[in-house]
Amino acid sequence: MKKIFVYIFVLTGLVFADCGPIKPLGKGTHEDPFLFAQIGNFAWFANNYKKIEHGPIVYCVQVNDIDATKSKDWWRFPIMRTDDYILNYDGQGYSINNLCMGWCDNETGGLFTEGVFQLKNINLIEAEKNRYENTVGLLVGKLYAGKGQEAFVRNCHVQGKTTYWLASAFIGKLTVGKGGKIEISDCSVDAEIKDGPAGLITTVNNHGTLTIKNTSIKCQIDYNIDPLSWGGDVKTAGFINQILLYKGSKTNIEDCYSDVDINIMVRSAVASGFIGELFNQDHRERVDVAIKRCYSTGTINKTNGYATASFLSIVDNLYTNEETIIVKDCYYNSTSFKKGDKYALPKTEEEMKQLATFENWDFENVWDIDEGESMPYFISEIPEPCGMLVLLLLPLFLRRNKN
Repeated sequence: MKKIFVYIFVLTGLVFADCGPIKPLGKGTHEDPFLFAQIGNFAWFANNYKKIEHGPIVYCVQVNDIDATKSKDWWRFPIMRTDDYILNYDGQGYSINNLCMGWCDNETGGLFTEGVFQLKNINLIEAEKNRYENTVGLLVGKLYAGKGQEAFVRNCHVQGKTTYWLASAFIGKLTVGKGGKIEISDCSVDAEIKDGPAGLITTVNNHGTLTIKNTSIKCQIDYNIDPLSWGGDVKTAGFINQILLYKGSKTNIEDCYSDVDINIMVRSAVASGFIGELFNQDHRERVDVAIKRCYSTGTINKTNGYATASFLSIVDNLYTNEETIIVKDCYYNSTSFKKGDKYALPKTEEEMKQLATFENWDFENVWDIDEGESMPYFISEIPEPCGMLVLLLLPLFLRRNKN
């Protein structure tokens, strides 16, 4: 029995195999941040997050591209949590490649598992979550901001896939406490989701102030788990599955789009191209919601169910004053989405490729469009045809300048 206990102890210490844990350089201060250079640094932080000497914020900076291929050998994925501090991580535009997330110990999955995070300039490439957890996001499992706290995710980009239910490709669960603030801005997701409820965020609980802007999702969602097997209904949406609102909260979603193909093969399904549900948990107490300059495109294919909407499925229990929920200058592709929507305006695919369709949109600083060829995209994006042309012409350009 003693020998078995020793083996278990040794195996626990070797959870991260030959790729960690490895202590990063630095002290975690603003002047001397932890320098993340390899995947083993995440394993070290997971093991030591309660032991770190810290101020209100622990600072981490990524200093190079990180190859996370060896994470496939981990039989327990490291849990990146915060204790009584905020974790600020700057990826500096470097990438984390081939991350594979298996089982987690607290039923929450994500590179940054649970806590108050300030994340920026992260590129998560070819990431995969291939085991079941209750709450999953490829980048963040659970994101919090309590009273007086500010959390954010800025200029972060995720490309990958999740293969188990209750998973989204970006953030699993987002909770804004009373007096707290969370901002998601200038982010993008390109993902394949199997049996998951949303492309960007599964569930939002907002008691404070939430802002989401300049963010896009491109994904395919395939759902084939019968809800009767676990006693619930299937709710799926391209952008955010469910937003639960509380007294005094403010939710602002501006300049975003969803390009999603949803395929549901089960009964009792609610599906939406952009947001699945807005629900006031405080029973008609005032909450403020503004959704402006957003659009959805793609397809929704399902056998049957309660509701299908091209943009927003369910709005329930909101304050009687209609001005507390504003959906303005929002559109959906009526050519590909066959179901109507009372919150966004229907436009044909041809109309969605015309600048004149998008009234009050900023096509100088935020958006761009290839007239007659593409739907609006962010100025920060490179359209695929143009990007391919640059790659094809670059060798010729270099040779000409060399001569």
